[in-house]
Amino acid sequence: MKDFAAHIGADKATTELLQKLNVDRKFLELDEIINRYSKLVRSHNKEVVATVTSAEPLTKEQLERIKKNLQPHVAKGYTLTLVEKVNPKIIGGLVIDMENMHQDLSISTAIGQLENRLNELTANI
Repeated sequence: MKDFAAHIGADKATTELLQKLNVDRKFLELDEIINRYSKLVRSHNKEVVATVTSAEPLTKEQLERIKKNLQPHVAKGYTLTLVEKVNPKIIGGLVIDMENMHQDLSISTAIGQLENRLNELTANI
């Protein structure tokens, strides 16, 4: 584990954490530890992160418009940071995740909902 820590340039505290996780057989929980720590740091820094997923890269203007529309949902004094992800599988539209909010406005989800509704309607025929 020390070799791995040295390879990634980890400091002493990180090296000790990695060794402890390895000894306790909790290394698979590292991802959750990182996520929780990141959330604490963001909260301390009064930062809210919104992940915006689209089928293709968004323009700067589109990202600014999304940020403007999300800003009213951010507590006063907090900074909103957008993280852009591209997933062609959503076909079009957006999927937005921000704290406890999830908005799926993707075309793939809309198509799936239409298919389900059609199946419900035709099931009784």
